[in-house]
Amino acid sequence: MLGLILAASNVADKVITTETTEVMQNLQQNVDNNTCHDSDNSKTESTRCCSPSMISVRRLRWDNYRKDIETCQSERSSELDPHSFDTIVGTDVIFSMALVKPLLKTMKKFSKPTTDIFLCVQVRCEDSHDYFMKKAPKYGFSLKECSYDSKNLLWGLDLDCKLLHLRLQENIAEKKRKLDDYTMSKSNQGREKKNKR
Repeated sequence: MLGLILAASNVADKVITTETTEVMQNLQQNVDNNTCHDSDNSKTESTRCCSPSMISVRRLRWDNYRKDIETCQSERSSELDPHSFDTIVGTDVIFSMALVKPLLKTMKKFSKPTTDIFLCVQVRCEDSHDYFMKKAPKYGFSLKECSYDSKNLLWGLDLDCKLLHLRLQENIAEKKRKLDDYTMSKSNQGREKKNKR
């Protein structure tokens, strides 16, 4: 539902919805039922639907994402290219201890330093939730619960939902390299000005 709403709202150039093998057929059917074509007169003005070009369905198993990336690339599609997503959203994705690390690895694989990740979660399994909160920084993510950041988000608390915002942190070596590059560039600019005098 989240992917369909995002696609129908035109907030992204493309929405890629993902699922495991077992429910792919159901996901594809839901997307097919909620996409409309120019020739589709059965949709009314009040019916929100999205163009088939705005949404895509892909298999993505957190415990086997490399294989799913290969499959996608073999079809000459860039929809699952590593480190290519601007935004990742998920709902109800933290529910099993065994899937916490695979989820974090998968999110890291598709993230770049500017990628925003938003997860809306209910604490279904306290151990899994606590483990996720503990492990996320170890996988390079900054993590902030932003459930209270806006009055518009408070409804989620009535449903026992929390909104988490994650983003990859630049590692210290990369930050140092950028600082060194900047310092060297400034130093070179200073020498060039001196030589011109």
